[in-house]
Amino acid sequence: MLPRVPRAAPPIRRDPTGRGLSRSARSRGHCIHGAYAGAVSTIEPVPATVPAPGHPARVVLFGRAGCHLCIDARALVAVVCAEAGEAWTEVDIDAPDPPTLPGGRSVFDEYSELVPVVEVDGVRQGYWRIDATRLRRALAAGPARSAGAASSPGRTHVGRVPSG
Repeated sequence: MLPRVPRAAPPIRRDPTGRGLSRSARSRGHCIHGAYAGAVSTIEPVPATVPAPGHPARVVLFGRAGCHLCIDARALVAVVCAEAGEAWTEVDIDAPDPPTLPGGRSVFDEYSELVPVVEVDGVRQGYWRIDATRLRRALAAGPARSAGAASSPGRTHVGRVPSG
C-alpha cells in the first residue's frame, strides 16, 4: 500500500529526468497524464453546501489534491449538476481517514490509479476523463436515492442553475 502524505502540495515543478514519475510520486499528487506529466498542482477548495436532510447527493466525485484531471472533472460535475439541480459530493481519497466503499474496500485502494472517478447513485459513470453526456444521461435515467439512504462522505455541493 502506498504511504499517506499530507494534503498540501508543493509548488508546481517538472520531472527533470523526463522519464515520468513512480507510483509513489503519483500518490503524492504528482500529475501523470498528458502535457502536465510531472507537474504538481493544487486544487482550489470549493465551499460546501448541504442538501436538504434526507436527500443525499446522487453524484460523488472521488479525487485528490494535485490532480489536473480532478480539477477538470470538478468543473464539469459542478456544471452538469447545476443544470440538473442535483446535489453532489466530493471525496478526497488521500484524506487521513478515507471512507470505505460497500464491502469494506478503501476508496484509496479502489480508486488510487483511476481518479477522478464519478459515481451516480452508486454506479461508476467514468474515470480519468469524465463525459458530460454520460453524466447527464445517468442523472436523467436514474431515480434519486431513497430518503433513508446514507449520505456520501466528503464535501457536499448543491447544484444551482445560474441565473441570467
